[in-house]
Amino acid sequence: MACLRVIYRRDITVLRAALKGLEWKEAEYDRLNLIVEETRNNYLLYQQKTEEARVQSAMDNQKISSVRVLEKATVPTKPSFPNLPLNFIVSILVGLFGAVGFAFFKEYLDHGLGSVEEVESRLKLPVLASIPQAEKAEVVSPRSLEISLPKLATESDHLWRQIKKADPNLNFRVIVVSSSTKGEGVTTVSSGLARIVAEESLEETVCLRCGSLQKALSEDAQEALSMETMNVSFGRSGRHSGPPSLSNGGSVSTAAMIGTQELTAAFNATRLPNLNLLEMDNLVGEFNLLPLATRVKGVIERLREIGTTVVVVDAPPILHSPEILEIASLGDAVVLVLGAGKTRREVVQRAILSLERAQIRVYGIALNFRVEHIPSFFYRRM
Repeated sequence: MACLRVIYRRDITVLRAALKGLEWKEAEYDRLNLIVEETRNNYLLYQQKTEEARVQSAMDNQKISSVRVLEKATVPTKPSFPNLPLNFIVSILVGLFGAVGFAFFKEYLDHGLGSVEEVESRLKLPVLASIPQAEKAEVVSPRSLEISLPKLATESDHLWRQIKKADPNLNFRVIVVSSSTKGEGVTTVSSGLARIVAEESLEETVCLRCGSLQKALSEDAQEALSMETMNVSFGRSGRHSGPPSLSNGGSVSTAAMIGTQELTAAFNATRLPNLNLLEMDNLVGEFNLLPLATRVKGVIERLREIGTTVVVVDAPPILHSPEILEIASLGDAVVLVLGAGKTRREVVQRAILSLERAQIRVYGIALNFRVEHIPSFFYRRM
């Protein structure tokens, strides 16, 4: 039995080895079959292509072709690109819509007021004068108040007539000319108005320029002003005979702070005997230590006492200081100068609102630096 077991084990080992070899041979057989099949397919394909090439060569040799030349190639007379008619139509449409869109966009961004119609519709105030932009930088002489722009004289005359129409029965007029911000041309308008008033009415006229809001004072000057005010307020005499107090409880008129000789000495005479220019900065003495509104009030009272009939006040911009509202309240009403297209309408509306809150009347708007979009020779013919 033991021998048989050994023999069987040996046979089993031999059979297993043979089985493994058979499996490897089967895989090799399959691989070789794939190669043969691929080679057969390639051969058939090459044989088909060779036959097609032989047939094509035979057809070419016999000039039997399936393609015929119907028309020989020629150079086109009209280029395919660019399409000029289409491009022309597209450019017109793009230009038209672009121009309209740009105009609306610019109008949306433009908050200035450039025409009489815009001013009257936006600000709800009448335009009393419309002064065109001058080619020369100086249209009014700063000292002699001579007007070199004929249109300014015409518009100043119209402005004066509107003011007289608003207040026809005043024996003493104080016209305050101001603006909302700097650079609106207040000096030009006030000077031209003063010149026209003096020429037409033959009344004593003074163009009062306020100048700077606050002069720079040294500590000694401020202390002297404070001590002098306290001495006068409590009825004591100080070392100096300075200006009287302007406190609310004081009973002294502001005109008493400046003498007639001091005032007339500061006048700048013009070619018209009834027209004088007075600049606040030219006044000397301790009077200049007082606030600007107080000094203007004193000067106006003194001008009335010496027989002046019309005072045109060249005031600083309304929005620069609350003190300007005090100056504006000294006049019968305010003429607000507006540079055409320069100042945003929101700024002008804020200045008008400040005047309304202070219960200060506004005559109207003087539109300055208006641009004439129509050529000037058309304006002259019109």
